[in-house]
Amino acid sequence: MLESFIYSFNSVAPIFLLVLFGMLLKKIGFLKDDFCTIADKFVFKVALPFELFKSVSQTEFEKIFSSENMTVILFFLVGIIAAFCLLCVTVPHFIKDNAKCGSFIQGAFRGNFAIFALPLATNMFGEAGRIAATPLLPVVTIMFNILAVVVFSIFAPKDQTKKGINEIVKQITLSIVKNPLIIGIMVGFVFSLMKTNFGLGVPQFAIKPISDVSACAVPLALISIGVNFKPENLKGRIGIAAWSMAVKNMIMPALTLVVAILMGFRGLPLTMVLVSFGSPTSVSSYIMAKNMHGDSELAGQILLLTTVCSLATVFLFIFILKQFAFI
Repeated sequence: MLESFIYSFNSVAPIFLLVLFGMLLKKIGFLKDDFCTIADKFVFKVALPFELFKSVSQTEFEKIFSSENMTVILFFLVGIIAAFCLLCVTVPHFIKDNAKCGSFIQGAFRGNFAIFALPLATNMFGEAGRIAATPLLPVVTIMFNILAVVVFSIFAPKDQTKKGINEIVKQITLSIVKNPLIIGIMVGFVFSLMKTNFGLGVPQFAIKPISDVSACAVPLALISIGVNFKPENLKGRIGIAAWSMAVKNMIMPALTLVVAILMGFRGLPLTMVLVSFGSPTSVSSYIMAKNMHGDSELAGQILLLTTVCSLATVFLFIFILKQFAFI
């Protein structure tokens, strides 16, 4: 049991400490709220796309699309679509306000894969974890963007005109094509393919600066989460946010892990299921809710609550899986 505890602690502690460090810097007045606006923009539009480009471009094309990785990708697609449909059917029976309903559903299914799941997989399995998580990135990012647009279109506020199919398709297409993370991944795929088939990878002189910029992504994002932490933001909609957190952090990962274990997933593939479904709500969920007339305050509270609680829930899941020798 002690070995399982130490393994779980070492996996989650680096993420927790960076968030805590951000909170400390805010407490002593070294960093202000303005830091989050600049840092989040830099991470989302520059550092994180560089990190994803580097990860994909330096991974052999065959490893990215190995049969093991494709099995995990297929599991994610089926699982997230099933969860999304179930939420769309059940949640409206309990939450009558469309704006709140859309934000609740998005918060319950949309995970923070790039900032939380990717470093967690790397902490647990090193380079093998990074390689395994890489092919999931474009699938996760595209799927979450599509489903977020769909849910806010379905549950548009009553005073807003519901969008037609053409408008929804256009919104989805733009959200994918203009997403810096998708662009970084796709360009990385091109370089990975060129390296595999023609031996033409990223030029040697560019590797170091790309690595230096990409190294800022995860630490800066986690510190920014700590700086942006405001307990008072949980007031007003805490009950609904807590239910969304329970679905996102506990119910969904527990159900998917049980199904994955029964299907024979073990070790790294099972960890990919955990990081895919157990990560906290995506930071971009707040922006999406605000831009598509959802309840942005509720979206922000869900983001805050799932992020804080995920450190405990993910630790617990890792501990249980390690204790029973599933990973």
